[in-house]
Amino acid sequence: MKKKLIFLSVILLAACSSESNVSAENQKSMRFKEIEFHQTDRNNITIIQDTKTGCKYMQTRRISSDSSTMTPLYKGDKQIDCD
Repeated sequence: MKKKLIFLSVILLAACSSESNVSAENQKSMRFKEIEFHQTDRNNITIIQDTKTGCKYMQTRRISSDSSTMTPLYKGDKQIDCD
């Protein structure tokens, strides 16, 4: 039983530490980059761009409920903003 507890503890510690080791190189290779950030009293609004396609999206995070939505940005001619 002690061996199982020790094994489980080691696995959990290893998993927790690997998530926190996001280096600058990993952040550079991420798919999306932040273009703009706006904070209101209830929401955080971020404009992000897909580094592979160039398409822009609006990501909204509600502060009180920790919920999130993401939608593509459209130009005036009803086309998705993919510059």
